[in-house]
Amino acid sequence: CNAWVVSLSKYTILNLPDGNSEDVQMFVEIPSSARATDEASFTFTAESHDDSTANAEINVTSTVNTVYNQNVESSTVPTMYPGTSNQFNVTIINSGNGVESYKISEGYNVPSDWKFDDTLTFETQALNPFGGTETFSIPFEVPQDENPGYYNFSFDVKLSSSGIKVDSIDLSVKVEY
Repeated sequence: CNAWVVSLSKYTILNLPDGNSEDVQMFVEIPSSARATDEASFTFTAESHDDSTANAEINVTSTVNTVYNQNVESSTVPTMYPGTSNQFNVTIINSGNGVESYKISEGYNVPSDWKFDDTLTFETQALNPFGGTETFSIPFEVPQDENPGYYNFSFDVKLSSSGIKVDSIDLSVKVEY
């Protein structure tokens, strides 16, 4: 893969006595467009200046780590009245370097009788790296007998592959008569 840049800390070692060794560091610059688990292999050969039959090779494989990064955006909801319905619109952008899907589930203090359980847990499609996007709606209904006030709650955003929480969506709804 010629987009990967490799350099060594030393290219020449002079007057190395028989039986001794010298450390050489290898530096690999991986292109920013590399995807999770991409890899490249390199072969390095050391050869004696005075005796070309004295040589050694080492093969090195460098693998790209998975980088998880996402942006989560949600809409706001105006004042609600008991017995009315609305929805939160959510957009998730996968800014990482691997294909990933996300699960949206109840987080903290979610009103139990607002019918969120009809749509949660929600799972996105597998989003491509470097900008794969999905927009979806989470509908809800304020019960007819709900008390007025501010209702602050959150949804959790988790990686589908591991269940690790990577973000939360903090929401607030004002209910009045």
